[in-house]
Amino acid sequence: MGKSIPGQLSLAWLVLCIYILDIFRMSKMEAILTSRLCTRMGSWLGLGITVKKIRISITGKLYCEDIKVYAAAERMVITLSYLIIVVNLRAMLQRKVAIRQLLVGNLHFLYRGGVASAAVPGGRPAAGRSEKSKELWIQRGYLLMRSGLNRMFRYLPEQLVVQQVKADIEQGSVCEVAVFDGLVVRDGVFCTMMRFPDLVSLPIKMKGHIDRAQKRIAIEELYPFGKEKVLHITHGKRSLLLGYSFFSWELTLTSASFFTMRMTVKDAEVHNSLVAAEKVSFSHLRMKLDCSVNRGFFTIEDSSEMEYNLLACKPYVRYTTADRSFAIKVDFRNTAVREFLASFPSFSCQDLYQVDCGGHLSFDAFLSFSLKHTDKAVFHTRLVKDKFTIRKMDNTCFYHLHGPFVHHVYDNGRFVKTIESMPGKECFSRLDEMPEKLYKTIINTEDPNFFVHKGTDISFIGYALLQNLQQRRVVRGGSTITMQLARNLYLNHKKSVYRKIEEIVIAWLLETGLTLPKKRILEIYLNIIEFAPGVYGIKEGCRYYFSKIPRDLSVTECIVLTYIIPRPKHFDEALLMDSDQLKRNLKKHIETVSRSVLSNGIISAKDFSEINYVLPIRNKVVDMSMLESATTIY
Repeated sequence: MGKSIPGQLSLAWLVLCIYILDIFRMSKMEAILTSRLCTRMGSWLGLGITVKKIRISITGKLYCEDIKVYAAAERMVITLSYLIIVVNLRAMLQRKVAIRQLLVGNLHFLYRGGVASAAVPGGRPAAGRSEKSKELWIQRGYLLMRSGLNRMFRYLPEQLVVQQVKADIEQGSVCEVAVFDGLVVRDGVFCTMMRFPDLVSLPIKMKGHIDRAQKRIAIEELYPFGKEKVLHITHGKRSLLLGYSFFSWELTLTSASFFTMRMTVKDAEVHNSLVAAEKVSFSHLRMKLDCSVNRGFFTIEDSSEMEYNLLACKPYVRYTTADRSFAIKVDFRNTAVREFLASFPSFSCQDLYQVDCGGHLSFDAFLSFSLKHTDKAVFHTRLVKDKFTIRKMDNTCFYHLHGPFVHHVYDNGRFVKTIESMPGKECFSRLDEMPEKLYKTIINTEDPNFFVHKGTDISFIGYALLQNLQQRRVVRGGSTITMQLARNLYLNHKKSVYRKIEEIVIAWLLETGLTLPKKRILEIYLNIIEFAPGVYGIKEGCRYYFSKIPRDLSVTECIVLTYIIPRPKHFDEALLMDSDQLKRNLKKHIETVSRSVLSNGIISAKDFSEINYVLPIRNKVVDMSMLESATTIY
């Protein structure tokens, strides 16, 4: 016998002995041999296995009662109330596996959080939470995925009936994750009713088919049990509403380590705060992912394809378990500019669709990083314009930015105030009236490449992305000054993917199509940005915090303003609370930015020597001199 299945003869001999003992009703010996069989099987699989009773029929029927399978000191436990297997004896005599029927009672999967400290009886050592153990379990997961798909198609019975499948996670308290009621597979067709108590409000009906010969599994129907095909998923404060007219999903196993996954969604609507502030609709989403699973690697090959409305791209993803690293590449094909805009029909700034433009664009991006070594990362992009032209923009809201205009400020849909962006008005400051050290310090902090880029700075976005990876949270958005101007003038302040795309498009149009001068962009930006609730523009901000006009600011006060700009409401609240954390963060910011503006020639050595950590802000003295700087700025 092959070494891959040790003890095959011993296992077969134990099964035969149990059958003979069952005939003669020798229950004590039968129980001993059943225990030994479970131990042998557990040792082979690296699991703990117990079975209360086994009955074997000469007709090829195996009945097991009260089965328990567990791993890692019972961190993972699977229990079955009963299991009935009916095999084709003639096929087995020909050394083939042919399961005619598989009937399963209540199947319960339980995963317990925490660190396992004991080994599985008769099995392999339990895995802890060390990095090496995580890698080992991920690799085992890959192998299980690869072998599991093969075995599913090879050993799938002609008829499979599972009374109920229930999955729970226990971390302090038991959380019911999923329940499958009445999973039935017959003649290649399967159907079930799924319930996700903590995520989805209604049961979900799933129906599809399995083709053993082609090694293909397909889901043809997936919708809530009700009149409308709308999925409502909630998780904590997050929610997702997804409605569609057509859905299909398919997985085809093409070799032992290679499979293709296809998914199509048509005429869909999505409402999720991470996607967009409002409901987003799309007519077509199609994915074809060619995946390979090997020891230590999971890859989505570059032969994969994705389509979203009229946009098409080729994705590539490779994950390596050894250093938990990702290599991600996205290649957007040559797309007409008008088709690009039409692919995002839910932009909040409707004037974007009035821009008369022509030509094509193509774009590719590459990102490589490691979750172990976040400081070692690579990010680069390329944008290619093919005969790109903007023929007309004078009928849009963007055109008036060349001259004086009135801006109405709203906060979460509530009107706040009107800003008159024109010389001669009390709250307006011309750029030539501001000290150079002020606006250059703001540029140095907010957008170092402001005078070089064309609205968006890919390297700045990459830097922000890497910072977010290092902190494991969103600390920077990567928005340039032009993008921030677009957001403040035309968009809302709710963070979402859709808003970020709209920011990029408007910023690019302002500099490429409208050819708005950089100094004009900077002047408008400094006169409309928020510094505190109800306080907008650099002149109001200086008066509110320092009781000064912009040209009278010290270098330290200029740097303090750069700390306020990304977090105006939070800064004002923390200042009123006299927060020590704010003081530590602000001191760290002043130290970092002062060194940066000195090295970039924005301030002199004399200015640097005059940096102080005791200064009046809003008529109170903020003393940072005796505090230790924060290691991370929040």
